[in-house]
Amino acid sequence: MDEKKEGRLSNFELLRIISIVMILIHHYSLHNGLISNINTTPIVKFFSMFGFASGKLGVNIFILITGYFMIGKNIKFSKIVKLWLEIFMYSLGIYVIGVIFGKAEFSIKELIRSALPISFNKYWFMTVYFFLYLSIPLLNKYISKINQKEYKKLIIKLFIFLVIPFTIIYKAEAYTAIETYPLSQLPIFILLYLISGYIKLYGIKRLDNIKLSYLMMFNIIGYLTYILILTLIKQFELTHNGIFCVEFMQTRQQAIFTMIFSITIFYLFKRLKIKNNFINILSSTTLGIYLLQSHDLTSAKLYRDLVHTSNYYETSFIIIHAFILISMIILTGFIIDLLRIYLIEKPIFRAINLDEKAKKINDFIN
Repeated sequence: MDEKKEGRLSNFELLRIISIVMILIHHYSLHNGLISNINTTPIVKFFSMFGFASGKLGVNIFILITGYFMIGKNIKFSKIVKLWLEIFMYSLGIYVIGVIFGKAEFSIKELIRSALPISFNKYWFMTVYFFLYLSIPLLNKYISKINQKEYKKLIIKLFIFLVIPFTIIYKAEAYTAIETYPLSQLPIFILLYLISGYIKLYGIKRLDNIKLSYLMMFNIIGYLTYILILTLIKQFELTHNGIFCVEFMQTRQQAIFTMIFSITIFYLFKRLKIKNNFINILSSTTLGIYLLQSHDLTSAKLYRDLVHTSNYYETSFIIIHAFILISMIILTGFIIDLLRIYLIEKPIFRAINLDEKAKKINDFIN
């Protein structure tokens, strides 16, 4: 498919929105303690497991989309600056507002941490994502020098090394120790980038040959069945730290079923043909929505202290409550990020003539 024509489509933009919704549902289940509450109804248990498991699926899909559009391209310096500035604005802005309204204590240490969010890992995802972004030129250069067969072997080797061991045998203590390092998830992000790059360059014939309706049914029925199994395992406490630990299976990027569904859902949307300008506009604010909601001053406090989700633990109303709250978060984040883009970001970039300076830097680098 022609790249410019594909760029006008909204299929991946819709998938980007869905991925951020998955992450928000995950945070809803995580930060309000819903997943660990034993006094909920079966429907609520299923919903909480769906949210808890879907967060990492959403993260994986987000990286797959990035890889699909960035593979084989020269990274623009202006994009790096825009990404860093967006993270900076939300990190520092939310902290300053928190101090002004008495929701956070002022300290020089926290001010510096908020002003340097990537260096101090204020957002784990954005720290890893930013370094993945910086790695793109090296990854693309390496990929350009290997053929399809070598590319496939590389992905298989990384998959075996990064996914299989962590799915078969898992020790919570060991993995937690690894995960404390800010860039511990960078290897799996690189693997996801390489997978989507391979899809862009060569495709996957088996998935291309499946009827679109069958692929859709596989993803819907297969994923819901997977969630049901996890719910039953959690409900009857049939697992513990060790082989097929449910806590690992439902929360890690490396979980084999998370990887499989990430790829098949991504491929489903790759084959869809959707055009909608509003979807494209909303999609452009998804990162801002994530940054607004995931700040440590807004995430846990929002779910536990502001909306009191614990009041609905034992009723199915919590599903409606989650839908309303997440819709409000998306709407609020959408408006705030559009205001940030048009009232702050664009005027700053015009004032410093960023695009022209970035072009000179790109020409020098390339």
